Amino acid sequence: MLEPYSYTISGDRKKFDFTSAGPKGRIPKLIEFSPVHEQIHQLGLTDRLANGESDLTLPPTNNGDVYRVMSTVIESMVCFFNEHPDQWVWIKGASAKHRRLYHRFLTTQLPAKNSHYLFYGIQSDQTWDAYQPGIDYESILVAKRLTPVE
Repeated sequence: MLEPYSYTISGDRKKFDFTSAGPKGRIPKLIEFSPVHEQIHQLGLTDRLANGESDLTLPPTNNGDVYRVMSTVIESMVCFFNEHPDQWVWIKGASAKHRRLYHRFLTTQLPAKNSHYLFYGIQSDQTWDAYQPGIDYESILVAKRLTPVE
């Protein structure tokens, strides 16, 4: 896994600011875990606006550093779960292409961490089951195991 970008973290461990560096220059980014239910936070990744906020409707900037950005997303999830171990993270990419990207990173970059996390895939009909690589899920739920599997 590539080295993640350095980032700054909000006090509640729900916002992570970093700067993407690539052919399009330095682009401020924001990873945000937004509550959608009392125990579920949606993961959002977007460019950071001048006012420090995010706009998930913005198109991706495609700065040529997707692997390093995704490494940063994975690290932000680890940090989020360390502070909020009883919460779930809901991951739903903005498009089918983004969903596939998240799926690929979860299955290739988190194997060493899989003993510490539970993964569930949500189908388009809103049914969910234990995550299985190769299935095109609509979204993914991730939770930290209370007791890691050895």
